[in-house]
Amino acid sequence: MTERSAPGCKLKSNASKEWSGTFDELGRKKAKLERASKRIIERHQAQDGLSEELVTQDLKQKEKLDKSADKITAFLATHEEKTGSKGKPVKSNITDPDSAKMTTSKGTIQGYNGIAINDDKH
Repeated sequence: MTERSAPGCKLKSNASKEWSGTFDELGRKKAKLERASKRIIERHQAQDGLSEELVTQDLKQKEKLDKSADKITAFLATHEEKTGSKGKPVKSNITDPDSAKMTTSKGTIQGYNGIAINDDKH
């Protein structure tokens, strides 16, 4: 079987670009989320007279921050860091670890590089 051509096609995935980063970047994002969550509690402790509506809203925000930090923690614990061809860390995506950030003529997408290969018969 002789390879004749292998044109590539960049396909967009449904993974969120927001959840991409090297392990170091994801670790920093996790720390930032945890700090923001902690600030909500500190604010509540400093201001006892907050309205019930504001307290409920803040607690929902804190829960969202904690859930996001936990998501990063779980990913970092169960996946290995990817390295590029030069041995440097490359970005992983938490929502779709198999996808990658790619530059296209229309901007940067989170997706896949689809490759079609043909030979002498096909």
